[in-house]
Amino acid sequence: ADTDTDSDGVADCTDNCDAIANASQADCDTDGIGDVCEIASGAFDTNLNNIPDSCEQGVVFSYCTAGTSTNGCTPTMSASGTPSAAASSGFTLTANGAEGAQQGLIFYGINGPKADTWGASTSFLCVKSPLERMGVITMGGTIGACNGSMSVDFLNFAATHANAIGTPLFAGEVFASQCWYRDPPSPKTTMLSNALQWTMLP
Repeated sequence: ADTDTDSDGVADCTDNCDAIANASQADCDTDGIGDVCEIASGAFDTNLNNIPDSCEQGVVFSYCTAGTSTNGCTPTMSASGTPSAAASSGFTLTANGAEGAQQGLIFYGINGPKADTWGASTSFLCVKSPLERMGVITMGGTIGACNGSMSVDFLNFAATHANAIGTPLFAGEVFASQCWYRDPPSPKTTMLSNALQWTMLP
């Protein structure tokens, strides 16, 4: 008799993940390994929809929690445009609602999400190292107000920094990004936004 180790109704001899039940046999990248097995082996599934993030090309979403600054600011990351590996511009990362008139930067990584406490503050470092920093920006706005903002065209940065982490870009590559900015009175004198993740299109 055929063995069905995971009791999902699919015999082990044809099951693309015979240790974890997956009756649908979902295999988004058609590599012969079921999605549930890939995720169990470490493939990113940050939005917890049971699809490896590398298969969700063009998908952009936020995760993690922004820290609350001295003046109550909780900056939010967002993106506009299309994350296409073939383009040299047109996908802009923005952080809004940070402390006004302070310096900050947007950084990113390719090794997935995390949530490590940032010093003794309410912030979390939500991107695994190594990290790529995309240049310091002095934000506009007013000191003491939550009207600081910054933007970076990620595709332009990648196109003009050949040795940056994650370059050359390719379809299915997963990036995570976050904003860091000055908040002098806070315990670590800096604060972090929430985070953004996206998967590159061709």
